[in-house]
Amino acid sequence: TNSKFAVKDIIKAEINFLEGIQFHLVVFNPTRPLKGYIQVLKGDQNGPGWEEYGKICDEVILFSILSDCCLMFPPSQIALAVLLFACERMEIPPVTKDTILNEFIFKSLEKGSEKANKILQVFESISKELEYGSRDPEKKLYRAANKKLKKIQELVEMAEITRLNQENMKKIKREPVSVMKQETPPPLPKVKRESLK
Repeated sequence: TNSKFAVKDIIKAEINFLEGIQFHLVVFNPTRPLKGYIQVLKGDQNGPGWEEYGKICDEVILFSILSDCCLMFPPSQIALAVLLFACERMEIPPVTKDTILNEFIFKSLEKGSEKANKILQVFESISKELEYGSRDPEKKLYRAANKKLKKIQELVEMAEITRLNQENMKKIKREPVSVMKQETPPPLPKVKRESLK
């Protein structure tokens, strides 16, 4: 319309702009660090308590993905908060909150230090986000997020189809149209005609 910039100019500048504000398009999932933490805590122990604990942790991870946690905190902090949150949800957890904190926080930081207190405050903030997700027994948040994801998927697919169509059109325009030369058929062999007498 009356804009000084064309759409293609804005799209070209988008990546530079996102890099400038340190915005990441990839959001990492806390599942991998969570599995690592559970493995460290579990050690050689096995039992139904650990299986149930793992299932609860997986549910809580889903709450974190449906909330803004993944955008506000690193995956390792979310994973630790999930471990602590899952302890609260079980009657008899296979591991205590103190064990988790001692193993992953207080080994390197002194209890009561400023850094340790800041990390504990972060865990409280994450727990509030997780609590919001856990109060959704009918999975309304999940269904709403799933609808949005489907719409986004459709848009991405449409954009990909459009991009492929444009590339194909450019190729067609660039390639010279080859006119097939009509080859003249080879001459027929001469047949000797014998005259009838």
